[in-house]
Amino acid sequence: MAQQLYTVTGKHGAVVRAGPETSSALVGTVPVLEVVKALEATTNSKGVERLKIEGAAMTGWVSRRLLEKADAKKSKDLKIAVEWKDGDTTLKRLPPGGRAG
Repeated sequence: MAQQLYTVTGKHGAVVRAGPETSSALVGTVPVLEVVKALEATTNSKGVERLKIEGAAMTGWVSRRLLEKADAKKSKDLKIAVEWKDGDTTLKRLPPGGRAG
């Protein structure tokens, strides 16, 4: 697999595990909007596509559905809205030229 950059797009980031199975040991989490490098791809025993990633702080396996291929042009123009409610922070991607709804 050619190494590809991905942006974490899962609502709460991405859980990183030591192996491709969801029963594999928890390594940590990668925050939403962090860019990671994909090192390897596989499908686990439940048919879920998993990627082995290298992030700023850790390496491990995450669900492919929580990642989006990084696009340098798109990343430069990315706009987000930060919502704060009852002690929880949520990041939302805004459409180009858009405003939070």
